[in-house]
Amino acid sequence: MNAVHRYALRTLYGPWFALPTLGLDIALAFTKGMPYLGEDKFTVKWMAASMWILATVAAAGAATDAARLSKPGSIHLSQLANHRRSVYLWSAAWTAIPIVLAHSLVIGVALLAGGVYSPRNGWPAVVIAVVAQGVVVCWFAALGSAIGRHLPVLIAGIAAALPTGILLLSLPSFYPSVLHFEVFGDIGAGGSQLGTGWDTVVLCFQIILLISTAAALVLPRPRQVRGRLALSARGVMVSAAALALLACCAIAISADDDTLVVVAPDRCDQGSPEVCHFHEHSRLISEVTAYVSELDAAAREQGYSALEFERYSERTYTSTSMAGGGVIEFDPLDPDGLDRWMFVQGLLAPVWCTDDEMIPDEYFGQMDRLTLTWIRLADPSFQPGNPEINPVPLTPDEVSRVLSDFKRCELGSA
Repeated sequence: MNAVHRYALRTLYGPWFALPTLGLDIALAFTKGMPYLGEDKFTVKWMAASMWILATVAAAGAATDAARLSKPGSIHLSQLANHRRSVYLWSAAWTAIPIVLAHSLVIGVALLAGGVYSPRNGWPAVVIAVVAQGVVVCWFAALGSAIGRHLPVLIAGIAAALPTGILLLSLPSFYPSVLHFEVFGDIGAGGSQLGTGWDTVVLCFQIILLISTAAALVLPRPRQVRGRLALSARGVMVSAAALALLACCAIAISADDDTLVVVAPDRCDQGSPEVCHFHEHSRLISEVTAYVSELDAAAREQGYSALEFERYSERTYTSTSMAGGGVIEFDPLDPDGLDRWMFVQGLLAPVWCTDDEMIPDEYFGQMDRLTLTWIRLADPSFQPGNPEINPVPLTPDEVSRVLSDFKRCELGSA
């Protein structure tokens, strides 16, 4: 640690804001037992859920330090010929960079803890996605610095935190279509990301856009009027142009950083029936394998030939194709444990039928009754959560007919 580092740690508040954000990221990493630990994209996107708070903290910290540099006794530092541009950039960087490093460290540890040594999407894409999150933090630190330098220390942090929240909440509402450019990135993930990848071109554009507009916010030369910094016409115009550019990109660009990737389960057991899954979910498969054996044995013993399959294969949430040749697919494994009702219903659901087709009400009753029939073959005492489901089981012929209708997307047929 050199003299510059010691001076920054002694005189600035911003660097110390990294400590609570580090604690926040660690807590987020352990939420719900690190769901889908092992997926590279899920891990990175899951950790992005903290960006709402990280961005706010960065803006508030940078604003507070900028206000302290602008108060009487310190304002002369910003007016020195060699530092008129760099002093606020320097203080904002000392807020943003420690937060970014702490956030990146937690992501790296989470990836390694999940055994992600060779990411499915490749290390370059992972690094670019993490850098994009870090640039978001830097952008809001620049915004905080631009606001705080003109305000008293006591209100600078709050004044910078408010527009941060407004921007994070309002920019998404500008999006005119389902496919949109997320200026500040996709904040969080709610399920398995297998079957999707990153569009690194979009991510690189986001990084360049945020860096350039952040520079427009933090670098305009401040001017001193009667002992205080005053807004300059050029500075206001440049800042307004930067914000307008972000809004225009959110409105006009129809692209996001997700791409569809064709993937297939890469691990199978040698049992009968065979159960295949993605290696990222290996820690979740044992309970599924045991339950699949129960379902298969019960269907064979009681003559439900339509429910006999040679292989059970895990699919992705992006899969819309119909498996064939004695193969049936189940939804991505749930880190919260096996829900028998949801698991069996996922096996039977005709995901290959498009969303545009009208689904009659009869389909839902038919699906519930079909699900209950298969579950009760293995466990006659099972009670569904919905007591209104018809408890009379379908016969083997009825099950065969319903599944044949599902294959043709004739949903709810009598």
